[in-house]
Amino acid sequence: MRRRPALVVFSTLCLLALLSGPARPESVPAVERRHVALLRLDLPRGFSSDERTILADVLLSALSGTGRFDVVDREDMDAILQEQRFQASDLADEKEVVELGALVGVDLFAVCTVRSFEGLYYITARLISVETGRVEKTVSRRCEANVDFLPSMFKEVAYELAGREEGKGRVKVVTRPDRAEVLLFGVPAGESPVSLVLAPGTYLLSVRKRGYVERRKTVRVLPGEETPWQVKLVKKKFRLGDYIGGRGFWNRH
Repeated sequence: MRRRPALVVFSTLCLLALLSGPARPESVPAVERRHVALLRLDLPRGFSSDERTILADVLLSALSGTGRFDVVDREDMDAILQEQRFQASDLADEKEVVELGALVGVDLFAVCTVRSFEGLYYITARLISVETGRVEKTVSRRCEANVDFLPSMFKEVAYELAGREEGKGRVKVVTRPDRAEVLLFGVPAGESPVSLVLAPGTYLLSVRKRGYVERRKTVRVLPGEETPWQVKLVKKKFRLGDYIGGRGFWNRH
């Protein structure tokens, strides 16, 4: 895992993620808005309590920003859990989920888990129906294990949970030469030319091709719009040391 930035930098990035979302949910076809509460957010070891709180707020903001959910304030949810002596981490019984849902007054519970493995974050989010106590929808995503990437990934997860395909935007990546590997937050996402459909937000894209210099760019995805990225790849300069005796063998100073 990359070394995480100072909390003040992380907090600023998360604040920008919150502010970059619409002040009001984007225009969507008339649908019934469902009440949802965040039951649990599990993060890898090493995250501070402040970071956990910030990321929980980012996830709730992302769910609200889809225009499909009314969210219960996280502090209100925590207060109800404590008052009723529920342990969110132990809620596995369907009856308990239904009982707690009735107390909170929601239709759905959201559960999100982030696991770190071999330099990647594996994000799994679920919606649990209060009516049945069963999982209604599951969404999984991956990104490089960098805490700065989580706010944008939470937005992507939220839109998938909401089924908001019409609220997404596109990034069209075209390279010369073509057939370069395109990566989204460090994870392969296709081969150029490729069009990526993403939730509104800010994303780090990379393109790489053997024999060429890797290129990176941060792009802003807007709802209903296509953002082009045309890349002219530059060939790497031949260095004898890269091929004989290992990289840098002949290029030591």
